[in-house]
Amino acid sequence: MLQTPTPVADPDTHAIDSVQVLPEFMAQGPWAEAFTGLEAWALANQGWATSIALLVVLVVGAILHRVIQHYILRFVEYVARQTPQQWDQALFEARFPQRLAWGLPLLVWYYGLLVVPFLPEDPLAILRRVLLASMVVVIVRAFDAFLDGVNRIYQQNPRARERPIKGFLQVAKWWPTWPG
Repeated sequence: MLQTPTPVADPDTHAIDSVQVLPEFMAQGPWAEAFTGLEAWALANQGWATSIALLVVLVVGAILHRVIQHYILRFVEYVARQTPQQWDQALFEARFPQRLAWGLPLLVWYYGLLVVPFLPEDPLAILRRVLLASMVVVIVRAFDAFLDGVNRIYQQNPRARERPIKGFLQVAKWWPTWPG
């Protein structure tokens, strides 16, 4: 049974040193020589290795976002339009899934920074904090869109004119932003 080594965090950068982990993991496979050469090149060209790894993480997140927006969400919206229920269409009209879809690329970038070799601690901490703040913004905007969807669903109810819930929803929208 193959056992993968657990990635060891570099105490200086708090990042996983992928240059050390990959050769140990691939040393048993047919790509052992290629990864040994990659490790030697990365150690000799640390700036380029960091730049290329950052670019790869950025491109993977961008491709994931593109796939989610243009393929997965369109398919889910098509399926939602085929159902007789109106709540799923109301959530799409409120743009809830579209706003929530921004979270996955941010997660890829947030955790992808951990595998970038030789990234200094200060830029890593700044980038991760910016990405974490962006995730909070995405969650708050998705929550706002969800409440818009709930309002759209409730407006279809005949009792909505007698008992409006718009005031309650406005308070619920205001509440997540209040501590900030």
